Amino acid sequence: MKKNISMIYQILSLLIFSAIIIFSIGVIIFFFFERNEKFTELENESTIISTRLLNNLAIPMWNFHSNQLETIIKHEINNKFIFAIILINRDGEIDRGQIKNDNTLLFYSPELKDLLKEASFSTENDVIYNGQAIGKLKIYFTDKPIFSEIRKRMLFYIILFSTSLAVSSFIVFYALKKIFINAILQLDDAVVKFTNRDFDSRVEIVSNNEISLLAHSFNTMAETIQQYSTEMETIIRERTRELVQTEKMASLGEMVAGVAHEINTPIGITITAATHMKKNTKDLSVKLGKNEMKKSDLDSYIENMMESTDIIFKNLYTASELILSFKQVSADRQSKIKRVFNVKEYMNEIILSLKPSYKNTKHKIILEIEDNININSYPGSFSQIITNLIKNSLIHGFEGIDEGEIKINVTHKNEFVILEYYDNGIGMTAENLKKIYEPFFTTKRGAGGTGLGMNIVYNIIKSNLKGAITCESSPQKGIHFTIVIPEEIE
Repeated sequence: MKKNISMIYQILSLLIFSAIIIFSIGVIIFFFFERNEKFTELENESTIISTRLLNNLAIPMWNFHSNQLETIIKHEINNKFIFAIILINRDGEIDRGQIKNDNTLLFYSPELKDLLKEASFSTENDVIYNGQAIGKLKIYFTDKPIFSEIRKRMLFYIILFSTSLAVSSFIVFYALKKIFINAILQLDDAVVKFTNRDFDSRVEIVSNNEISLLAHSFNTMAETIQQYSTEMETIIRERTRELVQTEKMASLGEMVAGVAHEINTPIGITITAATHMKKNTKDLSVKLGKNEMKKSDLDSYIENMMESTDIIFKNLYTASELILSFKQVSADRQSKIKRVFNVKEYMNEIILSLKPSYKNTKHKIILEIEDNININSYPGSFSQIITNLIKNSLIHGFEGIDEGEIKINVTHKNEFVILEYYDNGIGMTAENLKKIYEPFFTTKRGAGGTGLGMNIVYNIIKSNLKGAITCESSPQKGIHFTIVIPEEIE
């Protein structure tokens, strides 16, 4: 609002400044024209006054009628343009005279010369009687009344102009605010809402002017962008769903490959033990057929069988545990069924299924989980969260680190489960930390990273588990996630 009001002030200031410049030029032109006109009038007036005085003063001056001369001079001195009247006799001496507003009869003195300098101009003519010059008449004129009158008129025009300018400025201000600024404010408000993804924002068109044309163009643009935005959101939603599913399947595929590789070891040992058992049995059978079997052979055979059986049992049990863990975790991943499960037991199954991902490294995972935490939630979602966090630490956090440590602490408080996840990896910059949950954000662009891992985690926690997640990290100081979820989801 202040920006728009300041724009009004700028427009008004420009208009007022322009008006003042134009008025000032007009005043200067008026002054010169008025001054020239008044001076022309004064020159004409001086000719008339001189002629009249010369005619009126000739006889009294010839007859030396002093009183009559003084009366004529005093009468004429009242003219606003006359500053002084001086009569000079034949000898060149001042005979009679008077300065305006001074009743003293003037004679020659040094002060008189200085006083007469105040006059603007003067005329000097011979006083003629019967064709003979009997003296001189000097009339001193002043232009002060001209400037006084011009100043009064200019003052009147300035007051009139100032009043008109003030009234006009108020009218212009009100008109601009009513017609122009309100429309701009409405348009600005619509743009701000549109910027904040309120794509339903439109500008009401109430008149037919340039601003309304701009508003109409904005509305047309908004409708087009809204249409494109809806289409793009639909496309992005579909593509994201596909990518998320692909990411989940890829994660499951990695788990399958890892578990298959991990199972291969105990199965291989079991096969070797079984092969050994078969060979020993065959050897014993041959000896028995030839009646060459001794008690020592039977004792050795039984001992070997016990050892092989023990090896087979242990390795088949290990394989069975891996298969059961994988089976449960993978089934949960593919299912959105809610069930009650023990967090510590299920976490151990998740870690066991992920062991192939880090068993050939010096990295280690430490679990600190209370025994009696049972939650009624979605285990598949829970598994996806832990898997993605551990994968992020292994791929991103422990880059360039030989012995990384992941610590997962789970506690229970006020019907909520609090999971704290730490790693001592390379951490994140503040700039990257702000983008950690954004879809497609990854620091491994071009190296296999899709940028969906943490976005999946965020959406699972918010949408599926109805919880919250926060993250703290700084370069070379690892990362710390705090996840809070309810122990029972309705």
